[in-house]
Amino acid sequence: MLDRYIGFLSTFIKPSLSIPTILILSCLIIVSTANVTYSSEPYSVRIESTYDSHLGMHEYVDVTLEGGDLNLQGFDLLMVFDYQALRFQSCLEGQIYDSCSWEYFTYRYEYRGDDDPPSTLSCLRVVGMAETNNDPHHPSCYNLESKPFTLFTIDFLVTDDRTYECVYVPVRFYWTDCGDNRIAFTPDDPYSRIAVGISRYVFDGDYSSEITNLTDTFPTFFGAPDSCIKGTNPPTRFVDFCNGGIDIICPEPEVGDMNLNGVSNEIADAVLYINYFVYGLAVFDHLEEQIAQSDVNRDGIPLTIEDLTYQIRIIVGDALPYYHTTAENATITISDTAIFFETEESLGTAHFVFQGIVNPVLHNDNMNILYAYSSDDNATRVLVYNIGTAFFSSGLLLTFEAGAELLAVSVCTYHGELVELTIESDTPTDLVVDPVLPDRFVLE
Repeated sequence: MLDRYIGFLSTFIKPSLSIPTILILSCLIIVSTANVTYSSEPYSVRIESTYDSHLGMHEYVDVTLEGGDLNLQGFDLLMVFDYQALRFQSCLEGQIYDSCSWEYFTYRYEYRGDDDPPSTLSCLRVVGMAETNNDPHHPSCYNLESKPFTLFTIDFLVTDDRTYECVYVPVRFYWTDCGDNRIAFTPDDPYSRIAVGISRYVFDGDYSSEITNLTDTFPTFFGAPDSCIKGTNPPTRFVDFCNGGIDIICPEPEVGDMNLNGVSNEIADAVLYINYFVYGLAVFDHLEEQIAQSDVNRDGIPLTIEDLTYQIRIIVGDALPYYHTTAENATITISDTAIFFETEESLGTAHFVFQGIVNPVLHNDNMNILYAYSSDDNATRVLVYNIGTAFFSSGLLLTFEAGAELLAVSVCTYHGELVELTIESDTPTDLVVDPVLPDRFVLE
C-alpha cells in the first residue's frame, strides 16, 4: 500500500523467495535482507535555468541529478519546449558517462508543429542506461557522490526573432503516459532486483513552486497520475522533478539616435545635440523620445556634455568602454574678462551660460565654438567642442566683455568622463557646485 504524502509502502514476499522485503517509510527506502540495511533520500532531477541568453546564439541547458544516492540503472526522460523560440541541435552525454563509463545513451526529437490543432511544443526524449547486457564490461559506478552532476546537456539554438527579447522560455518535463519520466534503480547492490521510480513532486523553476497534480489526465505537466500506481510490481513515487528554461536577455535600448532616423551616433546626431546646448529644447521635435536617446553613455542622466562628447568619440571611432569612473579634476579661473583652465587632463567639451548678451572669443585654434542669446531667460549659452580628435587643456580658453556674469559652467574630458571643477575668481562670484552634478557650477 502506498501513500505519497506520508511515504509508506509495504511489499510482502514469501520467505522461501530470495527477494528482499522492501519498505518505504517517511520518504526513505529501507532494504532488508538478513542483517543488511540501506537507506536513501529520493532522487531529484532538475532542468537548468539559464540567464542572459542572446538571440541567435547557442545555449546549453544541463539536466542534473541533485539528490538520491542509490544505484542508478537508467533514466527515460521526456521534455517539451517552444520550437519557435528554441531550435534543438543535439544532446550531449553528462558527467556520469565520463566518470562511470555508462554504456548506452540516445535521444529522439519530435517536432509537433504539424499537429491538429497546431502546437508550438516540441518533444525531446532522452534515454540512458548503465549497461546494455551482461558482458564482461560493467560500469565503474552507478551514481556519483558529488552532486549535482549532469545526466546530459541539451544544445539549443535560440531564435533570432526579436519579439522574444526579455522572454523566459520554459523547458519542462512532460507526461504522455505512465512510461514517461522514470528512473530505474537498485535499492541494494547494482545486481539486485531493479525498482522503478516515478514522480513524487513536480516544481516549476525552483523548489518553492510546486505544481504537482496527481488527479490530472494525460498529457500533463504535473506528474504521473495515481492511475500509474498499479500492477503486481507498481512503480514507486521516488523522484522529484524541477523544470527550467532559458531567459533571453533584455537588450539595452538603443541610444544616440538624436534625430530619430533609425541610425544611432551619426554626425547629424552630434550636430543636433550641439544645437541643444546652445538653443535649448526647442531644437527637438519629439521631446520625450529624443531626451531618452540622449543618454549616450548610459549613466542614467540625459542631456549632458558627457553624453555629447562620448557620442563624438563613437563617431570618430576612439570611444572607450564607459565605466562611470571617479571624476577627474580641473581648476577654472574666472576673471572679469576671461576664463582659464588648469588641469592635467585632456578636456573635450565645455559649456557656459552667461547672463545677458555676451560675445565670447575662443582662444584655442583646435576647438570650435557655438553660442547664442535667448531672450526667454536673458542668457547666452556657449559650447566649446570639436567633432574630431582635438582637445584643450591648461591655459586661456575664452575672453568676453567686461562685466559679463557667468551663471553656470560644466566640463568633461576628451573621453566624456566627469570633471570636478575647483573655481577660482578674480572677482566676487556666486557660483557653487551643483548638488546633483559635481562637474557643474551654477549660480547660487
